[in-house]
Amino acid sequence: VPIRLTVLPLIVFLISSSLSTSIGVVGIAAIGQAVFAYLTGKYKDKNNPFLNIFAITGLVLIWIIYAFVSVPVWFVVLGIIAGILDDIVSTGREARLSREVANTGRAVEATIAIEIARQLGPALVFAFLLLVYSVTGTLPQSLLVLGGILLLPVGIYAIGGIQKLRIQSHKN
Repeated sequence: VPIRLTVLPLIVFLISSSLSTSIGVVGIAAIGQAVFAYLTGKYKDKNNPFLNIFAITGLVLIWIIYAFVSVPVWFVVLGIIAGILDDIVSTGREARLSREVANTGRAVEATIAIEIARQLGPALVFAFLLLVYSVTGTLPQSLLVLGGILLLPVGIYAIGGIQKLRIQSHKN
């Protein structure tokens, strides 16, 4: 599970019992996320998918590794890395998606459809996990491998190139 910067300080503080360690780890992760988001944008502007390919490959591997990790600290370390890689994929996806929305000429309708899809995906995954837990009474750790598989469509979309902006004039 990618760890977001909003919960990272508490997790690191609880594990290390050190406020300075918590601040240091969060600072390094925040700088890493900012640098990689910037680089992703630069690469995306040139239609170079290198960072997105690297990020989606890394995310899939992390989700597979999750199935075999038993030490809590490794979940945190992998979660931090997954958070940074997820931001790279999200930046690539958003860059491509924003141009496609602009080119539709129907920004409001496209945004509503996108936001519904964004909320529906996690809701369906949660419903599936709840169903598995209800039937089996447990959630096997190996089920986390599905997280990597479910990321593939998002990653493949993020890898694609950005369309040229088509200027449209609207007649009233």
